Amino acid sequence: MRHARTCSLALIALLALGCASANRLSRKSEQELAAGDLAGAYQHARRAVAKEPSNPRARAAFAAAATSLVDDREARVLSIADVDTLAAAERALELAGLRGEIVRHGFALPPDTAFARHETAIRTGAAEHHYAAAEHALAARSPKVAWAEFRDAQRIVAGYRDVGRRIDEAHAQALARVAIIPFADQAGVPGISRVLSDRVYA
Repeated sequence: MRHARTCSLALIALLALGCASANRLSRKSEQELAAGDLAGAYQHARRAVAKEPSNPRARAAFAAAATSLVDDREARVLSIADVDTLAAAERALELAGLRGEIVRHGFALPPDTAFARHETAIRTGAAEHHYAAAEHALAARSPKVAWAEFRDAQRIVAGYRDVGRRIDEAHAQALARVAIIPFADQAGVPGISRVLSDRVYA
C-alpha cells in the first residue's frame, strides 16, 4: 500500500513537471511571437506540444506560431518568385515540408487557395526549366547532366510530363560500359586469371 502511494506521488510529480515545462515553453513562444521572432516562437511551441500534446496553452501557442510562420514563408516565396523562379520553387518545397510537420503535430491550417495557385505556377515553371535543360544536355551528349536535371524536375513536381521515363533514358545513356577480360597468368596457378576477373567484376 505504501509502495503504491509512493509510485502515485512520483507519477503526479512527473506530470506536474511536464505541465510546467510545456507552459514555460509556451510562454517563451508567446514572447518571441510578440517580438517578431517567428522561427523561435515556432520551435518553442513545437517543443511544448511535443512534451504535452493536450496542453491548451501549448496548442494555442503552436497554432499561433505555425500560422504566422507559414504566412511569412508564403510571402517570401511570392517575393522571390518575382526575380527567381527556381529559388522560389525550392522555398516552396521547404514550405511544403513545414506544412507537413505542422500536420504531424495534429494541426491543419486553413487552405490558402490564392497562394496554392501561385505555388503551382512557380513549381511548374521551375520543373519546365529543369526539363528543358535536361533535353538540351541530352542533345549535347551530356547524359549525366540530363539525368540530374530530369531528377530535379521530378523532385519539384512529382510525375511532371514523362519525366520518369526520361530519367531512365538518361540513366541508360550515362552508364559507362567496361569490359573485363581474363588477367595474364604469370604465377602458373590454374584458373587464377578467371578468378581475379570475377572478383573485379563483383
